[in-house]
Amino acid sequence: MYTPEQHKFLSFAAEQIEKARKEWDAPHSYLKHLKNGSKYRMSGNAKDFDSNLRDIHRDASDAFWEYLNNLHHAMVSIRQDRKPCSSVDTYMPMAKHSRITRNAVGTTLDSAFPRSRFDVHIKGESEKHSEIGVEPDGSDYWKRNNVVVSQAWSKTVYERGIPIVNSPQGLRFILSAKPEDVRGVTEETRVFQVKAFGIHEKSAFRDDGWLMVLGNSTKGMPVWDYTETQKKYAQNNVHSFNTDLTACRALFNRRIKQFVLDQFDI
Repeated sequence: MYTPEQHKFLSFAAEQIEKARKEWDAPHSYLKHLKNGSKYRMSGNAKDFDSNLRDIHRDASDAFWEYLNNLHHAMVSIRQDRKPCSSVDTYMPMAKHSRITRNAVGTTLDSAFPRSRFDVHIKGESEKHSEIGVEPDGSDYWKRNNVVVSQAWSKTVYERGIPIVNSPQGLRFILSAKPEDVRGVTEETRVFQVKAFGIHEKSAFRDDGWLMVLGNSTKGMPVWDYTETQKKYAQNNVHSFNTDLTACRALFNRRIKQFVLDQFDI
């Protein structure tokens, strides 16, 4: 069973590895060798960095490697232990896939925005619902929000643990998420370009942008636990959302720093 403490350790270990890399200006190629366990087959920038550590002292090189290697090994072990607990169907009939997505979207929205009403549609099921998005309908008591997602939403958003995220302006529902490679982020940081919406006075409004997440998340342990009644306990992963990538990264870095401070009660 994957516990909150294990999740906390994964985030902590990732933060420590990145912190050490930045403080000593270690190249990303060094971390790749670390991941592959190949300390004595280094080349290029990684080998040069290790040589500089040995110039300080042979034990400095060994100590730095062992410190990061132990953290990485612990993270790998925790993740491997989780694999038997997650069953993923390799094949799903289309109708079943649509039903699973529709149910997951409905349950998520009802929990995250209990005062609003939603009708969930699958993209392409009719000409009216040909594009991913959301559109308010009606007024006052009869107000509803028509939500259109792709059939793959349960795989691409829900099972990744990112259906609801916490933005500086409130919660956002993720309509779709496209993974992006962004330079200068750690291997433990996932970056997505997302289509999303928020709720104001029971009406949905689009708010597309960028999402950054530290560490892994799943449907059982999402980045933001939208079923948690106390907000201070809802966050499982450090993450940030913003319409602008630069602002998103700045917010992410601030939240990472705060997360580290919180762990040590600083």
